[in-house]
Amino acid sequence: MLTRKFCLAALLSCTFAWGADLNLPNDEFQTEARALTRQQIPQLAALASAGDARAQCVLGIAYANGFALPPDPAEAAQWLRHAADQHLGRAANDLGYLYQHGEGVPQSDTEAVKWYQRAAEVNNPKGETNLGFMYSKGLGVKQDFAQALKWYRRAAAQGFPAAQFNLASFYRDGKGVRQDYVEEANLLRPLAEDGYEVAQRELAILYQNGLGVSRNKKEALRWYRSAAEQGDAAAQETLGYQYFTGGLGQKDLDEAAQWTRAAAQQGVAQAESNLGYLYELGAGVPRDPQQAANWYKSAAAQGNVIAEVSLAQLYYFGEGVPRDYEQALKWYRQAAEQGNGSAAKNLGYIYANGRGARLDYEEAYNWFRRAMVAGDKASKHELAKLRHIMTSRQVQEAEFRWSAQHSSLPPSAPANPPHEALQPEASERP
Repeated sequence: MLTRKFCLAALLSCTFAWGADLNLPNDEFQTEARALTRQQIPQLAALASAGDARAQCVLGIAYANGFALPPDPAEAAQWLRHAADQHLGRAANDLGYLYQHGEGVPQSDTEAVKWYQRAAEVNNPKGETNLGFMYSKGLGVKQDFAQALKWYRRAAAQGFPAAQFNLASFYRDGKGVRQDYVEEANLLRPLAEDGYEVAQRELAILYQNGLGVSRNKKEALRWYRSAAEQGDAAAQETLGYQYFTGGLGQKDLDEAAQWTRAAAQQGVAQAESNLGYLYELGAGVPRDPQQAANWYKSAAAQGNVIAEVSLAQLYYFGEGVPRDYEQALKWYRQAAEQGNGSAAKNLGYIYANGRGARLDYEEAYNWFRRAMVAGDKASKHELAKLRHIMTSRQVQEAEFRWSAQHSSLPPSAPANPPHEALQPEASERP
């Protein structure tokens, strides 16, 4: 019998943005540029043309961000270069950013490092942070964690939030230092208390897992919620999961649906898959297989393997979508190729019984074998049953085919890995 297996899993991977001010300080140059009016531009341009470094920097920032005039990265680079040549650290840093991202100038990590270095040499904290980032990732320079630490520490000592956050990640991961969750927590807590959502989420993870702090579900829930309320998609997805499972002490399906939807609307694939699951169950939302299918489709289009399996099952049974065996096979196969054992096992069932595809014992044999490699325990029993109805020659040919293919199979992934192992990890950003 074809099995139906669902999993409301944690976030597998996520790209998230810094908070509004975490890496873009609202310094005097930024403030002045943001407050510009079109009427002030001619006077500012005249000062910049006369060699005033401050005016050159502000004008460059205005062109880069579209403050009071149309965005023009090339003009921004020109004015920032003039100011940077006069040893203005903010200008040198912003010019480095343009080179790193190829905006208005040819993309060049080497040039980016050059200008970040010049900004760092005059104690610009953002330049120091970005230079640390380049050393951390080996962009434009040889990867060097010691140098990255040096520059992060210098910027952190000036109270620069992005440097403090990146330094915390070094202690978390043991990059260039002994892994130290206590120090990570000490660095994150002031940032979290100041309202930086990525720090709030990372601190929640520490409280949830008892890393560097005493395990405290209430504190974990509080910090996840603080981050989620500020729009942090990873925190929203995790918060939805925790309310669904009650893993942090409070089970609330309405809250689960609310936060899962918030993350899904930001395009987080696992949240989309989870929201589909909630609609399929009718948990926290009215049961609606069609809505479930829509959210599974969105997540599956991003390569989410759980959504692929769930969507295949809806197509196979005709729930929320017209029954379509071809689509079911497509999504089962795509999930199985990613190492999902449940999908491989279901393909085995389909080919072994000829329901949804041609009857093909050798093909079924192959998929049961792949499911076993992926960790699906039930497939061993199903394979044994299949052997009993195959001829000796069919078994030999199936084994030969399997042996020929096995060396090229992708690494297996557990069908339903535990949530704790899938916590979203913070990443550094320049």
